[in-house]
Amino acid sequence: KQYEFLSNLFQSILYKDLEYIFDKYIIELPHEYSIKLIFNEYINYYTIEENITSAKSLINGLSIIFNDILSSILLYPSENLQYENLYNNNDDITKSIDLTDIYGLEHLLRMCCIFPNLIKEFFIYNINEKDILMNDFNKFLKWLNDIIFNDPIKYKANYYKISKKDLLLLEERQELY
Repeated sequence: KQYEFLSNLFQSILYKDLEYIFDKYIIELPHEYSIKLIFNEYINYYTIEENITSAKSLINGLSIIFNDILSSILLYPSENLQYENLYNNNDDITKSIDLTDIYGLEHLLRMCCIFPNLIKEFFIYNINEKDILMNDFNKFLKWLNDIIFNDPIKYKANYYKISKKDLLLLEERQELY
């Protein structure tokens, strides 16, 4: 079965995000409009639909996956330093923090790019369940595309220049990009 790929809108957001990273900018955290808010908006959208259970199940799964893979797969090296600082400089923050409360659309889209490959291995023997999940995922992507298209400013990240001190540290680690 064919699945939808990321829309031109999503690709342009990710391309712009990559340009910022190469220009030595990173996203200000916490994101003004977090992934958690996006997920809640999707669930609220589905309250008028009959299949809210599958929507909640998808969102729960996406949240778990996001929290599990953020630091190992979704962050650029310059963002890993920001991630480390998030934990090291805040006594209030524990390892059990829900990262969907902090990160936003750009990081969600990075995950959406690799999501089909992530689940491929889990559903190697049950193609039907994989098809159902991918159908729900594609509904989510379509909804997400529509809301961003209608209000792109709402979801836009604020970027800031990486400090000279952090640039030097990243260069020492050889982790600039």
